[in-house]
Parts: sequence; structure tokens; C-alpha cells
Amino acid sequence: MRATLEKLPGVKGAEITAGNAEITVHYDPATTNVDKVLEGMAAGGQPAQKK
Repeated sequence: MRATLEKLPGVKGAEITAGNAEITVHYDPATTNVDKVLEGMAAGGQPAQKK
């Protein structure tokens, strides 16, 4: 999952908490946004949703 995120433009990093299936994504808002990150995750075979 981290590899999928790190390939997305504007994503600077991610913190993944496996125990409760949460991901915190650090990104450049001038380059991307939450919806684009979610689309990129789904396209990479890792669908996710906003909390």
C-alpha cells in the first residue's frame, strides 16, 4: 500500500496503522488532494475511503 501511495504525484509520505486499518497521507495540496489520492489508490488496486 505504501508503494502505491508513494508513486502518486504530490504524496510526500504515509503512516499506516495496520491494527485499525488507518492510513495518514502527507501530501502537497498544491499538487494533489484527497480525492486524487483515493483515485490513485483505487487505480493501484488498493481502494480506500475518507474517514
